[in-house]
Amino acid sequence: MRTALAIGAYRRQIAVSALAFAVLMAYISSSPFVYQNVVGLSEIGYGVAFAVNATGLFATGLVCSRLVDRWSPRQVLRAAIAVQLVAACTYVVLAVAGAPTWTLPLPIFFAVASTGGIMGNSAALAMSLVRPVAGAGSAVLGCTTFAVGALVSPLVGLGGEDSAVVPALVMAGACTLSFTLGRLAATEETQSRSSSSAIATS
Repeated sequence: MRTALAIGAYRRQIAVSALAFAVLMAYISSSPFVYQNVVGLSEIGYGVAFAVNATGLFATGLVCSRLVDRWSPRQVLRAAIAVQLVAACTYVVLAVAGAPTWTLPLPIFFAVASTGGIMGNSAALAMSLVRPVAGAGSAVLGCTTFAVGALVSPLVGLGGEDSAVVPALVMAGACTLSFTLGRLAATEETQSRSSSSAIATS
């Protein structure tokens, strides 16, 4: 574990994966209240909305698994994080501005669906950095992911059962951190490759 955690790019990459999971857990924890108390859906309507979002998550993961044949996991990951960030920020704006409640499910859908393109790619990139200690690296990844999810889940209830503002802020905050760390990890990886190329050339 010390060997894995000594690698800065690995730490950032597992953070990206954990924060994407945090967005998902924030959504799951708050969705009954947001969809039923705020949006006004019935129990059946909530079930349908939850199923639609789950389908979007699954479909995005399936599409992204095909896209890596044409683009690198890093490129797919960057695009998915960007979509999630835009969706989460839109969710915040709509919730704070008191927009019609029927508008909220759309950014929520994209924020949730884009998670399907983040977690798999970020986990793959993280594990590629710790191949000699893959078992320990996988354990740290899983532990970090669920720990962050557990910490985030109670936060969405701070605004009460009749507000979507706090869940939106929690999701947007996690997305912003994920986007920033993803950029740092990409920059560090590029610099490492440039240094390796320069050494090999010399």
